[in-house]
Amino acid sequence: MFSKYKTALITENFDSLALICLRYLIKFMEKTILQKQFTQFGGLQFDKDLRMIINFFTSITQKTVRGEFVRLIQMSTLLNLERVGEVLDIWGENSGQMTWRLAPSEVRRVLSRRIGFEGEEIAALKL
Repeated sequence: MFSKYKTALITENFDSLALICLRYLIKFMEKTILQKQFTQFGGLQFDKDLRMIINFFTSITQKTVRGEFVRLIQMSTLLNLERVGEVLDIWGENSGQMTWRLAPSEVRRVLSRRIGFEGEEIAALKL
């Protein structure tokens, strides 16, 4: 789909078009994640698919697009935890150089989408 536009548009215009499409896709994916349930294997598949999408958009544009995906990457990280309590290993003081773009309420919402994570455990997290 993008190849027709890549040859017809100048680089700046093509990159702008790709960025518009990318942002629409990201909003759609965020909304969808919060409506679906994930097993641990589903979380792994989502992570794999997300990496493929990031690589695709990185390959077609001259602009850096990885920063656009930060929220989705963080959602993927949460869906791939083995236990709810592991979030404390990567949150707050333990986050290192990573700046969380998800609010505590959003972290809880994403964790609640994972099958096997108990609501009481998620609610008890001190974020």
